[in-house]
Amino acid sequence: MVSIHLQVKMGRNIIISLFILLSSCGVNKSKPNQSILSAIKDTTKFAFWNVENLFDTINGATFDDDFTPEGYNHWDSARYAKKIFNLSFAINQINADVLGLCEVENRQVLEDLKSTCESLKNHGIIHYESPDERGIDVALYYNALQFEAVSSQPIQVNLADNDKTRDILRVILRSKYTKDTLAVFVNHWPSRRGGLIASNPNRFKAARILRAALDKTKHPFIIMGDLNDGPSDSSVAHILGSCNPSAEKKSCSSYDLAATVNSDKEGSHCYRGNWNMLDHIILSPNLINGSSKTQYEQNSFGLFKPDYLIQQFGKYKGYPARALAGGRFLDGYSDHLPVQCTLIHK
Repeated sequence: MVSIHLQVKMGRNIIISLFILLSSCGVNKSKPNQSILSAIKDTTKFAFWNVENLFDTINGATFDDDFTPEGYNHWDSARYAKKIFNLSFAINQINADVLGLCEVENRQVLEDLKSTCESLKNHGIIHYESPDERGIDVALYYNALQFEAVSSQPIQVNLADNDKTRDILRVILRSKYTKDTLAVFVNHWPSRRGGLIASNPNRFKAARILRAALDKTKHPFIIMGDLNDGPSDSSVAHILGSCNPSAEKKSCSSYDLAATVNSDKEGSHCYRGNWNMLDHIILSPNLINGSSKTQYEQNSFGLFKPDYLIQQFGKYKGYPARALAGGRFLDGYSDHLPVQCTLIHK
């Protein structure tokens, strides 16, 4: 079941008093309903996960032939159902109020995941079809008992030579209790295919488009996504202007929680034995420095990495446990690990 935290502080006393007043007046003699209780949570858990090729089995208009029963991956209903089940198991344990995903094919796979996942039963879905040639998109689940989605839009990333990639998803969430707003940006930047130097301009373009959107944003913001670059790479550190939260720089445009991870030892993705911190949660300065009613809970950022998300044997022991590799079904999850953090509402 969805975990309901009632860590009631002084700022919530008025709500408790209201419940007592309503009860004593005979307006509501029953227990407060679940939606009211959920709306007064003092914390919100955010998470992001690249779920690696969450495709249905239907041959669509995009290049998804490999993910059909007759295709390279022999992607039939049984394999699809097991992938959904495995992802649901992990997502239930993450139990996030706001969850960003990437590498999802369409709205239907998001609905299938929600119908299987108990922790998502009260969540709304924000999704747009992107122009990506592989047909993979980004999406956001949000706890609809706690938030309302005020607005949402896909921000297109136009690359050179008319190359297609994923949109950046922008969602404005408003707390149903505090009425505070938060801008959430879900990203999946272009890959490193063709080599780092050759592919850098594509991620630089995505970073500039995101930075322009941030500069127009009046709300506290949280960026989440697979950026295909690490915290110290130019797209993140220079174009976005994101710093390690422990940095004392005054010129930081945002703070990258992923920068706190020692990628020499761990990361969200492993390639040729080397860990990389490709998956980020980045916060606006006012979520760090105390100038907003909503604040980052210190040391709450981290990788979600239970043993079952890690390959336990074979050539790739220690890597994230994948669902597929080389056309073989491995009964795993994803080649990326989820990242998560908590915000506190004062």
